[in-house]
Amino acid sequence: MIYLRPTRRSVTMAAMISLVGGATAMAMLIYFRMIGSPMFQEEEVAFVSVALAGAFLAGLIVGVAFGRKGRKGWMLAAIGAICSTAIGAFLGGLMMFQTLEEAMICVVMVATIIGSTPPIALAWLAMMALVHVIARRSVLVAEVSADLDLVPGPDNL
Repeated sequence: MIYLRPTRRSVTMAAMISLVGGATAMAMLIYFRMIGSPMFQEEEVAFVSVALAGAFLAGLIVGVAFGRKGRKGWMLAAIGAICSTAIGAFLGGLMMFQTLEEAMICVVMVATIIGSTPPIALAWLAMMALVHVIARRSVLVAEVSADLDLVPGPDNL
């Protein structure tokens, strides 16, 4: 049996993506308050908490997309940013509401708010670009094949 052990780079990328997810959730809460919407007023802490957790898990999955060089690296980072946002919103929605339907509604809600609110969209884009730049310049950047540390079994842990 093959076990996957997270590397320092994958956990670091997940943490950075988690911070972007948490900051985006906070921006959405501020936006809801500004427009007078009652959404998540009672569950603000839970909303940000599940956003952080969902984004962290999404970062573990998609974090390998960040930090590559050149145009292809930026394209891969853009795809990774979109995928990590969608996966993080889905996982966060699943943690908060426990139904697949409501988790999918969270994905649509996050995409709609980011797409229709220029300040949130610009902040999200800037933070995701910063994740890519930090990953690119970091000493933790390794080859994609080194991201997954394959070990033959629990004896080698």
